[in-house]
Amino acid sequence: MGVRYRVMWWLEFQRRGAPHLHMIFFDVREGLDWEQVRAWVGPAWAAVVAGRRSTTDHDPRQNPSLQRLLDSYDYERELWGKQAADAWLRAGVESLGLDWGIFQHVRAGTRLEEMRKEHWGYAAKEASKYASKKYQSNVPRSYRNVGRWWGYRKYQRAAKYWVNLPVQQENLEKTILKPLTAAVHTLPPGCFRFAQKVERFLEAARNGEPYGYITVWGQAAVEAALSRLEVN
Repeated sequence: MGVRYRVMWWLEFQRRGAPHLHMIFFDVREGLDWEQVRAWVGPAWAAVVAGRRSTTDHDPRQNPSLQRLLDSYDYERELWGKQAADAWLRAGVESLGLDWGIFQHVRAGTRLEEMRKEHWGYAAKEASKYASKKYQSNVPRSYRNVGRWWGYRKYQRAAKYWVNLPVQQENLEKTILKPLTAAVHTLPPGCFRFAQKVERFLEAARNGEPYGYITVWGQAAVEAALSRLEVN
């Protein structure tokens, strides 16, 4: 797309056997026009599903004949009802030599929306929802060699930074214990290993051990942390 961005994705299968891809973009630089992405991604995914190079001929925005049918669809639906209007529309689409299934896919589009909360925990929560839907990990019989179930693009592992935080014993509860304890309660189920590490860190702090450590993932998160902490 000619701009800098990073993305993580994961694959699920719907009950009807259709593949369902989730993608989360982050660290997106200015210049990415999401309206153009929204207009492109639906027809592009429909082409992938249909095994075609393009679905331009099935896109009402590119095919005036289809657009004329859709302009009349609401009138037909109001006059005869949805079932009759759908049958009329299908007959019109097929009379143009087009595939009804591909047309429906292009017409439905692909969902694209802004993250509701601007933090990585929200993304982790969204990605962990599949754990409650085991059927989405079952490969339909018609599929072979599915390949990877998740991946990322343009991801760079953050370098290690050592940050020393001198904390007086009387400030330990307010500075570390209470904020981290509250944070653990907001973590999604998929972050259980991270939660265990935080609990071990908190236990060490409560027992007065000389130091503890915790890992922050992501270059942007590291930079944000460093901007707020005094590095000794």
